[in-house]
Amino acid sequence: MRHRHTTPFEMVEIKLRVRLPIYVARQWVRHRTASINEYSARYSIVPDEFEVPNENEIMGQSESNRQGSEGALPKETTEWFRKEISNISENSYNIYSEALRRGVSKETARIVLPLNTYTEWYWKTNLWNMFHFLSLRMDAHAQREIRAYANTIAEHIVARIAPISYEAFTDFVLGSTSFSKKEKSALSFLIRGKGDLEKACEYAGLKLKKIDGTNMKTGEGVEFAKKIEAIKEKCDTTFS
Repeated sequence: MRHRHTTPFEMVEIKLRVRLPIYVARQWVRHRTASINEYSARYSIVPDEFEVPNENEIMGQSESNRQGSEGALPKETTEWFRKEISNISENSYNIYSEALRRGVSKETARIVLPLNTYTEWYWKTNLWNMFHFLSLRMDAHAQREIRAYANTIAEHIVARIAPISYEAFTDFVLGSTSFSKKEKSALSFLIRGKGDLEKACEYAGLKLKKIDGTNMKTGEGVEFAKKIEAIKEKCDTTFS
């Protein structure tokens, strides 16, 4: 794992049976290094099962991550949204069921079902590609729903069937920090005591501010600053 020799991990195969909402499944299948056999809504009737998030799981749009969420919303907003999800889900399934009763084919009737409908599949991959999946989907930037699946798979399956490999994964992948060429230049600047973080970023060409002087919310410079802060916090915790 330390030297990225993948072959030993490719010899281990894991096959999972997973039930998950369609909108989570659409993220999951972006990992194209697995074999998938999904429940066919053209062949079978879709069960009446939908995902309705809890109130504390419905958050506002993130300002720093265009595909993420953050911050609590007013209670009336979350209650309204949960109610509408339930209404739409129930109404859609009623239409789906009525369409089947009237003789509409399964493959056509299914188009009225929303993204929070549950699907099911068998998902088979080798241990190396499983680790790649976990490294991305256990990350704090991943959507909460798929992160819950990844954490469960890691803790209750992978860590049990391949404990030594999983320990190496947490050490050399999850617990590691990588640096780009510019970031290493800035890090060298800091280690040599040439100046503070802002000067190090300026030296390496890592932007922390916009042209108008306001702080940037995203970008390599911001990410580098977060890496340094995380390392400092780890040091403070370890040696306090």
